[in-house]
Amino acid sequence: MPSFNIHLAVAVKYSEKNKIENKEAFFRGSIDPDLVKDKSISHYTGMRDKNHLRQYVFEKVRLNEYLKENKVETDYEKGVFLHLATDFIFYQEFLSDEYLAGVDFDGMIQDLYYSYRITNPYLEEKYNIHSLNLDDVMNNNIKQTLTRMNVDNTCGNNLLPEEKMDNFINKMSKLDIGSYIEKIKREDKNVFPDNYEF
Repeated sequence: MPSFNIHLAVAVKYSEKNKIENKEAFFRGSIDPDLVKDKSISHYTGMRDKNHLRQYVFEKVRLNEYLKENKVETDYEKGVFLHLATDFIFYQEFLSDEYLAGVDFDGMIQDLYYSYRITNPYLEEKYNIHSLNLDDVMNNNIKQTLTRMNVDNTCGNNLLPEEKMDNFINKMSKLDIGSYIEKIKREDKNVFPDNYEF
């Protein structure tokens, strides 16, 4: 679960490098999957056990199941797919097997939200997130979602160094959505994009 600012930074950078006609719809799509009460539905989450964190994070998003029921044609739909792809790849990029072997679920959540608190101001500034025309409804939904997350974000381990975050955002902005979708459909499982380097 990357933060809203990570998703918006990816969307900003992606829209700079790719043709997006309706940016407002694209940005909305890039955060909408996290604005629902049951994210397991919007993310097509598989069966997970919090005691097996590698499986837990790998099954958080099932891109192949999402694509069986959804098209990716409009800018809004591209934003939603980019959100889900960002989630899937983010977990593999930032949560190594070594890290997951040494932490429990609550510790992982604590570290993630501590990391978000540290990196959010940097992302807002660097990717000019404040300038996005997010309407009041979307802003209120974001605030309500953050309020529901009852996590102490004042301590933990920072899992998101700025340079690694920037590299991740840059790699996601180069994602060829069309060819990635074709690869997922062809293999009918979660796979990584071609030429994606960890």
